[in-house]
Amino acid sequence: MPFVLDASITLAWFFEGKTTAETDGILDRLEGDSALVPAIWSLEVANALLTAERHQRLQVADTARFLSPCCVSCPFALWTRAWARPWDRSWTWRGATD
Repeated sequence: MPFVLDASITLAWFFEGKTTAETDGILDRLEGDSALVPAIWSLEVANALLTAERHQRLQVADTARFLSPCCVSCPFALWTRAWARPWDRSWTWRGATD
């Protein structure tokens, strides 16, 4: 069953010492389930990585190494109407099925 993946969880996998048993469990869950990410997810991840580069916590090569698998075989489906009301069943997803 698809689940919603927040940028903060994604970033925890990237930054050393930020993972927990819960974030590791979510990563394992991606092997069998698909994840939906809000439309703003890519902006949040990019902003965090660029900020880390600016503060010299990361090198450009580190960011590229992290983003390459996401761009080539992204296990996430984009939830294109993240702002939809909870009772609105007209949500549209790219890459996922109902």
